[in-house]
Amino acid sequence: MPILVNKLFGAGINASMSMANVVGGQTQTLAGAMRSAFQPVITQACGAGELDRMRKLAFRSSRINVILALVFVLPLLLEIQMVMRLWLVNPPRFAAELCVMFMLASVVEQMTFGHIVSINAYGDVAASQMFEFGSMMFALAALPLSYFMGCGLCSIGVAVFMSYLAMAVGRVYCARKILEMRIMPLFSRIVFPVCLVAGLSVAGGCLVRMFMPESVIRIGVTTGAVELLFLPLTWVFLLEEEERLFVRSKARSYWEKVTGK
Repeated sequence: MPILVNKLFGAGINASMSMANVVGGQTQTLAGAMRSAFQPVITQACGAGELDRMRKLAFRSSRINVILALVFVLPLLLEIQMVMRLWLVNPPRFAAELCVMFMLASVVEQMTFGHIVSINAYGDVAASQMFEFGSMMFALAALPLSYFMGCGLCSIGVAVFMSYLAMAVGRVYCARKILEMRIMPLFSRIVFPVCLVAGLSVAGGCLVRMFMPESVIRIGVTTGAVELLFLPLTWVFLLEEEERLFVRSKARSYWEKVTGK
């Protein structure tokens, strides 16, 4: 893809895509740590033949990965223009717009993380790998096609996002066929609640932007508003009762350790 972008749009836009890759990768810091925690547990459950437990862990890992990614993504979606100027002073053209598309693509990919780990643990990887390869080829084909159709620079972000979406659909399909992982729990326990929580949190940040001029202070206030909405909404709509009990027990243990009570 960098070769195609360089040929079609020039080196300047290639620099913008590189910046978007960096930002997209940084938003996955916490989610990446959680990947290494869930992967061996899912693999162990599959190896022991505990497929129901494996499916439960797969959905949980996807949900928690998305939550951790959104902690960074949601404030950045609202203030990416200012953040890019603070970071690079003179950012490359369209870097902010590409960052938005790359971040959204990474969130879509996190929603099916548990599916691909479960498939790999089960060992029947041929179909899923073909879908992954096909989604990358789709992006490469869509980029010049959309360019020549007049879509211009937006075609880069759209091609990347659509390729990740196609990859996610392929993972869900393969997990359904190979592991009998139902599709509806993905929507009822991950997609719909995530969209609700993210939408309400972003709406709170937009209210701040309406009443404050662009500044470093506004970045902090917007981030605070988004997180103050996102965390309690996540507690209510995204976490399950077992997970809430776990958080309460850890918080209680930490409090007792600090206070000595």
